[in-house]
Amino acid sequence: ESISVINIFLILGLIFFTNALTFWGIAGLKDLWKRTPSPLHSLNSLFSRLAHWVAALFGLLSILAVACLQIGLTSVDPSLGVPAFTFGTPPLFHILHVTMLPLFVLGLLMLTFSIVIWIRRVWRTGWRIYYNLLTVSAALMLWVFWFWKLYVPLP
Repeated sequence: ESISVINIFLILGLIFFTNALTFWGIAGLKDLWKRTPSPLHSLNSLFSRLAHWVAALFGLLSILAVACLQIGLTSVDPSLGVPAFTFGTPPLFHILHVTMLPLFVLGLLMLTFSIVIWIRRVWRTGWRIYYNLLTVSAALMLWVFWFWKLYVPLP
């Protein structure tokens, strides 16, 4: 059994966002420990914080969406022993469909922030490239959700 390109897109996206959430969480805890948060006196620092928060929210919602998808597709009807989606909408699919619009909006915001970050040179080049990789993986994950028709409302 081979792994499909769609699964590779999802796995890479989850790895990128889990890595970013872990690293940014540790950096935030270090700032809290030192009690020296960076000041918000410039527009670049505002863009920096907003870009981090948008990417973090996208990462959390995408992890929630993939978990709901996995649970919904692997749940089994206890009386007949067949997959639950055989007889209708699986459990947690309603949560999955509710997360799709915020994911799309956050993905567009990530694209906007990645352009603004390059124009205003907010971070060093390596961090800008990393944020662009996050944006590309977010776009690939959104494409996967669109390919599976998860943006279509439930009946």
